[in-house]
Amino acid sequence: MTQPDGTVLSYVGTQAPYILSSGAGTPRQRATWTNTWKQGPVTASIIGYYVSGFDETGVDATGSASTTSACLYATALGTPFPAGCHIGSFIYFDMTGEVQVGKGFKVSAAIQNIAGRKPPIDPADYAGVNFNTTYHQAGIIGRYFRIGARYTF
Repeated sequence: MTQPDGTVLSYVGTQAPYILSSGAGTPRQRATWTNTWKQGPVTASIIGYYVSGFDETGVDATGSASTTSACLYATALGTPFPAGCHIGSFIYFDMTGEVQVGKGFKVSAAIQNIAGRKPPIDPADYAGVNFNTTYHQAGIIGRYFRIGARYTF
């Protein structure tokens, strides 16, 4: 972001813009990968999601670009929390499947967050309690199952 005075602020890889984003931040990398297999009436997919880790800093909130002085959260002893003032990366996978049972009738199932992966701790995100609702919601919900049926006339 370029300020009116020409100063350039880069929030990439940090929890900034902290004030503007409810503390969600700007991870450097996000990726989604899908692989689908189809054989006759059966379709199955696996979907992977990745969000890179980021520094728990917010130059827009603290006024400092230094990681040590800009850490948004600390323990009672004043040490950065989490350790190193860094939120870890998060990766999880979903699986979906569908079977054509008859003319116009399909049965489906899904498992979200297959491994039940927990989110990294993020005490500075003020939209959630100790986790980042924007990037880590699947970790708070945990493993989740869905089944369904659909009939088309």
